[in-house]
Amino acid sequence: GPGSKRYGALSAVCGLLAEVEVLRKVSKGAFWPPPKVDSALIRLTRRADPPSEALQPAFFDFISTVFRHRRKTLRSVLKKLCPEYNPASFFEANQWPGDVRTERLAPSQLMALFRHYHGSRPCPV
Repeated sequence: GPGSKRYGALSAVCGLLAEVEVLRKVSKGAFWPPPKVDSALIRLTRRADPPSEALQPAFFDFISTVFRHRRKTLRSVLKKLCPEYNPASFFEANQWPGDVRTERLAPSQLMALFRHYHGSRPCPV
């Protein structure tokens, strides 16, 4: 989940499109050659209300971009991505601290940010 070491772009996208359920852990010893990490068997159940398919490619690009700089504050990443975009009012309305990082936001929060950002053209993805 958000804030964990393992949370990344794939986690956010999966969490937005589906309910994710861990069915069982799989030890690295179950594979040959054994990888360096353990695995898990998961079930993805499609959400009833996923974002429109038309928005998905742009959202995926946006998520990929903001998670590429996950240790930086989200404001600085957005400013670098589009200097004309000012997220201050959006952050304030959502009661996000100015120093929030991408890895702290739930998939639904990232989608809300994307919709706000996407609506403020001429910014790139």
